[in-house]
Amino acid sequence: MSVSAHKWLYQPKSSALVMFREPQAAHEAVSFGSSYLAVPNIGLQGSRGDVALPLAATLLSWGRAGTAGRIEADLALAGRLADLVEGASELELWQRPVTGVVNWRPRDVSPERVRPHLRDAWVSLADIAGETWFRSVPANPLAGPHRVVDAVTLALDELG
Repeated sequence: MSVSAHKWLYQPKSSALVMFREPQAAHEAVSFGSSYLAVPNIGLQGSRGDVALPLAATLLSWGRAGTAGRIEADLALAGRLADLVEGASELELWQRPVTGVVNWRPRDVSPERVRPHLRDAWVSLADIAGETWFRSVPANPLAGPHRVVDAVTLALDELG
């Protein structure tokens, strides 16, 4: 199983977790050694320890309960954004979120046309089955549920 530490744990984009059911077998499968090495040094731990340091510090600081609490709070934010979109007649939701990412859009105006008019809010664009949707991660301070829905609604009013 893999987890984006960037999205879920507020880490640099290059940070991720890969969890193995059988870590010893996985380590043996991905380890590499050479005759000049006393033991293989590229394996599950990798060779880029500096990338893992902020993640390790975060996990140690937050602990299991703190990490779970932040993930649950982010899932609740995604749910709130979905609720706001479903409650606005001029917006549509692609599907209820199962992660911290919410895809949604205006019903009658293309997301590409609306996005340049947003003020103090952030949404990215995503292609889903050939259609363009907003892609929001509500844990982003500039993508909070009310902030992005209000900004899109205001942009739609301005675009008339």
